[in-house]
Amino acid sequence: MTERRTVHELARVVAALQTGHDDALLTMRAQHEGEIRELREAHQQLLEVMIAMHQMERQDKVEQMRQELDEQLEHERVALHKEASVVREAMLHNHEQQEVV
Repeated sequence: MTERRTVHELARVVAALQTGHDDALLTMRAQHEGEIRELREAHQQLLEVMIAMHQMERQDKVEQMRQELDEQLEHERVALHKEASVVREAMLHNHEQQEVV
């Protein structure tokens, strides 16, 4: 009878160990799922930061191009203004000479 009781006790111990092992596995699985979720969230945040940085770089390039075009436009405006002054002077000089004749 003691052997039978010992077998039953061993069976209970084994069952308890199995339950503990199963509980430990469930806990580990929950922890891993939590870690995976955190990694996914961090990955998503990283992607958002990278996209924002790329957009900022593009905006900087657009702004730089706009400044360059503004400078070219100003240069052209100054050149046209000088050319118009020369043409006005030439027309005025030509008109003065026609009055003299």
